[in-house]
Amino acid sequence: MTSSLRQSRRVWLSLAAPALPCWLVLATGVGAGWVLSAALMLTLLSLAAGTTMLLRREHESLTRNRWLWFSMIALLLPALACCLLPPAARDELTHHLALPGLWLERGSVRPVSGVLVSYFPAWSQVLYAGALNLNSEALARLIHFFFGLLILVLPMALRASPGNDSLRVAPWLALLWLVTPAFHSLLGMAYADLPMLAALLGAWLCWARWSDECEGHWLVWASLLVGWALAIKYSALPAALVFVGATIAEWWRRGKELRPGALAPLGLILLLPAPHFLINLMETGNPIYPLAGSLFGTGAASGVGASHWQVRRDMFGESLLAQLLVPIRVFFSGLEGSQEHFDGVLSPLWLVLPPMVLWLRRRRLASTENSLIVQFLAVSALTVIFASARARYYLPALPPLAVLLLRTAPQVDWNRKTVQVVGLVCALGALFGAAHIATQFINTDASAYLSGRLTRREYLEKQVPEYGAIERGRNAWGADAQVYPVLTGNRFYYIPARVLLDNGFLPERLLRAAREADTPAGIAASLRAQGITHLLYPPQSLRRVAESQLESAAYVRMAGFFKNECDRIAEVPPFAVCALRGSE
Repeated sequence: MTSSLRQSRRVWLSLAAPALPCWLVLATGVGAGWVLSAALMLTLLSLAAGTTMLLRREHESLTRNRWLWFSMIALLLPALACCLLPPAARDELTHHLALPGLWLERGSVRPVSGVLVSYFPAWSQVLYAGALNLNSEALARLIHFFFGLLILVLPMALRASPGNDSLRVAPWLALLWLVTPAFHSLLGMAYADLPMLAALLGAWLCWARWSDECEGHWLVWASLLVGWALAIKYSALPAALVFVGATIAEWWRRGKELRPGALAPLGLILLLPAPHFLINLMETGNPIYPLAGSLFGTGAASGVGASHWQVRRDMFGESLLAQLLVPIRVFFSGLEGSQEHFDGVLSPLWLVLPPMVLWLRRRRLASTENSLIVQFLAVSALTVIFASARARYYLPALPPLAVLLLRTAPQVDWNRKTVQVVGLVCALGALFGAAHIATQFINTDASAYLSGRLTRREYLEKQVPEYGAIERGRNAWGADAQVYPVLTGNRFYYIPARVLLDNGFLPERLLRAAREADTPAGIAASLRAQGITHLLYPPQSLRRVAESQLESAAYVRMAGFFKNECDRIAEVPPFAVCALRGSE
């Protein structure tokens, strides 16, 4: 009896390890007063309990690898702490939280006139609207965090092959995701990347089963999941195109084994994103990506019409060879918040482990595994074409590699020497990721806010440079003000007024008015005609941009505009707020 009780206790203690982050989020919800929302608390409870029950069947593996699970907890806790911070990341402030706020203000989920990014697919933002309706930014981030947890446990629920072998590798794959800095940083933000990535990972797990078993229901689920990914974020497009091509190639390879009707489920891909594609087509002329200038445009246009690759050449001095190597460099180097350094970094383990595992397995690759390798390469290549050089845009290329590892790693003869060699490589890769993750966490200065040393306002002024100027300016503009953010990265979540944005980073509205007007007063009249009453801008940066983009006469007119047609009402370096004279 005593032995049985001890065994049961060990099992449940081991179950508590991977489920602990879910239970911590649940406890955080209770502590934050969310218990008043019955629906929310039931959702948190079901996620926490569901994670526990899902992993129960793996209790032997958990007991055997406790250090693995506690390593995962150590990596999840900093991300969980970041979820409790005020939003400060660029894309949160640009649209992932800004748009739901505008929808709540207008009372409906629809594109917002003058805010072109509002035509993006919006399924994840709808979830965030519910969180903001409860006046909880932290809950919006926790929703994104939960999708990250889903990515970690999904391979334990959807096996990559008919047998149970892949279940032994799934916990190690979860750790690989967590030591990927670009993935880890997203856990503490309210973005759209992790819901999209969860859908794509589920799609490739289902696709691998369809390829093995030729059962149509697997392709139905895979197609629906790819469609969901497209409905969440446009950067799933390269993965969707490769998925369709790989499915057709597999059907062609099997010849008469599959009927032509076997490809019919591919039509389900369009089911969920179709409304967004229709709106984009009607409003912008491009059904896929509203910032592109044509059907086949990449949307990578800056304010002067230069592609991201031209910008990297002109601003960062990158050679053609360096640009061609971006899909490889993004796994080895990067810096969060730096456009030059890919706004983050993946992990070299994603490029090193699959070839190493395939070599150690010493077997001929099956057709499904060959296809997964080709799919990874194809998604990476298309990402270069369709997206800018940001680490998180390359995350959709990783699910094929994840499924490949799940299928091949169990077939390796894990003798002592093999474990030592692979363990050393993994340890070095984990240290690489941990160093980047620690640096990112230190930069968030989470302890200063969570401990109460910094107030919310002080924290935001430190993390979001324009926030202080906005707070001082809001007392001067009225309810009818329309603010034009200049050179702020279009971060307008904290601006308590209507905003009018440029399509690119450069202030094209202001530059165009300076070129076309004859006098400083003409610049002011042009901006007032667009409804602009106030400008938020960094004076020093704007001066440098004007010097590089304008001829001398236009530059003089712009200088006269700020001197004679504007009143500076707030200034917190490096940003200032000015009001146009004569604006109602």
